[in-house]
Amino acid sequence: MLLGAFLALATSAYGSATPTPVVIPSEIVKLADGIRTEKVRTKRLALFSDFQADLKRRVGEIPENIPESDVPKVQILYELDIYLGALKPETMNPANCGPVLKSLQQMANPTNVDDSEVPATGRLALDVVKAACAP
Repeated sequence: MLLGAFLALATSAYGSATPTPVVIPSEIVKLADGIRTEKVRTKRLALFSDFQADLKRRVGEIPENIPESDVPKVQILYELDIYLGALKPETMNPANCGPVLKSLQQMANPTNVDDSEVPATGRLALDVVKAACAP
């Protein structure tokens, strides 16, 4: 709901002649890659927690008048925050991973289309959770 309101505001403020491509900021990709490749489980969970905290911190710092060039970055942060916001590091264990991943997959891909059709933010969120859940 929050994302929809934000996108409506951004669209009305800046127009929507052509859709702006969403680019995942490199720092988010690096954090996700760090989680994905980290060998020590506890360190992965700490990185996941830091990743969430960083998203929430940056989402909380969005100014009222967002420059048009920042709209894609803000949009990706909002979407990732929605995908990851309900998850806590303590839920990232093998016993809980199945239900968490299933729920996240439904959020990211509600129509069960081919995975290539899942939004980039949904794929990144799934990758982060899969990495955090890995034994």
